[in-house]
Amino acid sequence: MREMFPYLCEPIRIGNVELKNRMVANPMVGLLAGEDGYVTDRLLELYRQRSRGGFALVVVEATAIRRESSVTARMLVADHPRRQIGLGDLASAIHEGGAKAAIQLADPGGNADASWMGTASWAPSNITLRPWVAPPKEMTEEEIEHTIQRYVDAAVICSRAGYDMIMLHGAHGFLIHQFMTPYLNRRTDKWGDSALYAMEVIRRIKEKVDCPVYIRISGDDFLGLTPRERVRAFATTYTSDSDRSRGTANLEHMLKIVPRLVEAGADAIDVSAGTGASMDDYWLIQPIYKKMGVIVYLAEAIRKVVKVPVITAGKLMNPKLCESIIAGGRADIVAFGRVSYADTDFARKIVENRPQDIRMCTACDYCTAVMVFGMSSARCAINYAIGRMPYEYELKPAVNPRKVLVVGGGVAGMEAARVASLRGHRVTLYEKEKELGGCIARLATNIPHLYTSNLNHVVKWQIHELERLKVGLKLGKEVTSELVDLEKPDVIIMASGAGPSVPKGIPGVDKSNVVILDDYLTKKRSDIGMSVAVIGGDNGAEVACSLGRDGKKVTLIEKGKRVGRAPYLLARWPLLLDYLREAGVEILTEATLKSIRDEGVVVADRRGEEHLIKVDTVLLALERVPNNALTEEMKGKVAEVYEVGDCVEPKHLPAAIHSAYRAAQEI
Repeated sequence: MREMFPYLCEPIRIGNVELKNRMVANPMVGLLAGEDGYVTDRLLELYRQRSRGGFALVVVEATAIRRESSVTARMLVADHPRRQIGLGDLASAIHEGGAKAAIQLADPGGNADASWMGTASWAPSNITLRPWVAPPKEMTEEEIEHTIQRYVDAAVICSRAGYDMIMLHGAHGFLIHQFMTPYLNRRTDKWGDSALYAMEVIRRIKEKVDCPVYIRISGDDFLGLTPRERVRAFATTYTSDSDRSRGTANLEHMLKIVPRLVEAGADAIDVSAGTGASMDDYWLIQPIYKKMGVIVYLAEAIRKVVKVPVITAGKLMNPKLCESIIAGGRADIVAFGRVSYADTDFARKIVENRPQDIRMCTACDYCTAVMVFGMSSARCAINYAIGRMPYEYELKPAVNPRKVLVVGGGVAGMEAARVASLRGHRVTLYEKEKELGGCIARLATNIPHLYTSNLNHVVKWQIHELERLKVGLKLGKEVTSELVDLEKPDVIIMASGAGPSVPKGIPGVDKSNVVILDDYLTKKRSDIGMSVAVIGGDNGAEVACSLGRDGKKVTLIEKGKRVGRAPYLLARWPLLLDYLREAGVEILTEATLKSIRDEGVVVADRRGEEHLIKVDTVLLALERVPNNALTEEMKGKVAEVYEVGDCVEPKHLPAAIHSAYRAAQEI
């Protein structure tokens, strides 16, 4: 069979280590280490999963070179020879899976929270990117030398533990990056040289270890930009810095630094972006609204000034795009973070010419912005196994295969049907619509002027799996009591989802100028005027942005104090808020809908004063309500009835997928 991805599958060398292909599983902070920074069984299992997936190199997540520099709970630490055993177990687990092992060494410098570790943080200069954290202490010459030595000591420990490579974290606002950017490094001594600190770390490590050493950088840190400038920057690819604030580690600046890092001994350059200093840094982890490969241009530019392998990253889920990046000479290696969680076998499926079998990442950021930034252990919205032990996620064959009827063909219903079928049950899925996918396919990915189509990745994969498993699919057919009597299932899984709510007792709610969100997104109603009041600041935030981008005059009305805080928006609401401002959407909070008139809506403000807002159309986007009317009736007909997804509580994609997985495990 002809190889579909010859460039991705081609071997390459980094220093004296040969990689079997051009695909790397990049570091992803999982918060699965012990409270003391040691390796745990859960961490070992996570890396076993990733290493078995065909990646040439698996990079262990950010590992602190000093215990006092841990920037999160449960962060790995490599500060003493006694940690070598656990780190060695981790390297061995990666090797057993068939991949080479690297580890990312890090120090947060001024990004460390003194209240977290009980010690003062230090940085090149007394400047912080995080206003909620006490400003760091400016490092003395002795302290600079001390941290360099700690990098060396940690690298020696990891080399002895069996790692094939050392990666230095010189991106995302960590200490090495802080020295690189003039925005944070205002020193007037020799350490004011943006490249010197990184060069010394690389050079001194290379004197002590034989393995390759490479560095991750932010090709552009986008510091010095206002929120509006950040949004504009994210909408385009910068080709010049004429309208940029000076004094940052922008691409022009990094193009001068990177050759010096290679001169000091760097065996490869991994190119990322941003600082990660706040939730509105959209470059560190590119959210769903951005198209794939949005920061590849940084790696492409850097590759032109060095002769070592250049690694690119950043929302690269599509194998064809990744192949074209290597084929076009834009980078030498493609690195995958979130992707390697969504499908730990991503690389293997590419090598085996099975791209159609890939469970492609949706960029929902549940694994990062929601879980890790929220101080919870790593999980993946669409891959239940991530962060769990085998006894929690393994699918054991059913001892007594049952006849299972699944009600609803959204992501919860399809996941339940898939898992139950894999266990050997006889499964039939009923969906009253003519297509599968539920609210993800019909609503979430149908917002006209907002890029959310990545969510459909899981829908397409689930449909592919149901067809492969030959699950019985009954589309356009609603489940009734009579149908259940006819089918006689042993088990029913209710995945009937949720629907829109219409407020009761509101005068005028049935007027012709009122449109339900679901009807608008499914194109049942397209009669939207030039001025629109969107009622519901959570579920209505994205559609309000879309309508604003369409040239409508939009007022987003919310009874609470904030907008854009629906559970499924947690990872992307900071960018959405900027988008709302950019689209000119007027936001009214603590405003209660009182009535709807032909000429607009009447709302009461926080003081109880009523105001008429004149609009052509009123779009209702209020909280969704479970479709569970059939559940009690089913419980009277079948001994085992499970409820999964939104019909229990409307939340988000991971809640739907995970509840369905667990239910199908129990049958």
